[in-house]
Amino acid sequence: MPARLVEENAAAGVTKLALLAKLGPADQQEVAGELADITVKELQSLIEEKNGLAEQLSLLQAEAPVEGRAEEVDMDALRAELLEQARAEVADTHRQELKRALQEQGDKLAEERKSAELHAAAQAKKEAERAAREKAALAKAEAARKAEADIAAARRDAAEEARRQQEEKDRKALEQARRDAEEARARAEATARQLDLAASEDSIRFALLFEQLQDAAQKMMDLIDAMTADGRTDEAERLHTALTGALQALAGEAKGECHA
Repeated sequence: MPARLVEENAAAGVTKLALLAKLGPADQQEVAGELADITVKELQSLIEEKNGLAEQLSLLQAEAPVEGRAEEVDMDALRAELLEQARAEVADTHRQELKRALQEQGDKLAEERKSAELHAAAQAKKEAERAAREKAALAKAEAARKAEADIAAARRDAAEEARRQQEEKDRKALEQARRDAEEARARAEATARQLDLAASEDSIRFALLFEQLQDAAQKMMDLIDAMTADGRTDEAERLHTALTGALQALAGEAKGECHA
């Protein structure tokens, strides 16, 4: 390669100059003006194209005498045709590479979009499950509050009903006690008249106690009879003896009081 051409393109670098030296003189002059604007890879491709063209031209020139063709070959036209063909091949290669790159980029974007959709769906599912859990917890808490309120209301109602029933029971008991007292007083007055007692509070009270004594003695006798009928004769006899002794003692005290 001429020293002048090396000096003029020294700024392009040793690698590009070494590649440029692989071309013929004419091609060196043509390509030298583009060294600053192309990459090493592009320079390699360009050199391969031109060397391929030169090789094809050599073959054509070698075949021309064999075929006996008298006419001269238009080398410039042939060179241009071959160069255009090489450029078309390079352009097709570039298109294929670009198509492949676009396909890879599209596949990558589709994969990323699918991954994003799956992630979004998973997040939406988690959010829905969380919302469902919160809703269920709120419903459970509300049900518990309602149940507590219902229980409290039932207790209040039960307490109120129990109070009402107790008041009614107390009222009836009071009325019964009043009637019993009135009946007891009436019986006491009747007893006092039978005993020919003076109509005074003391005589009425005495008559009431006398009636109670008779009633208690009758109940004790009924209890002794029940024990005897049940086969508990020994116990019944002891109680009968005790009752008889108590009545006799009471009669003795009553006679003593009268004699006094």
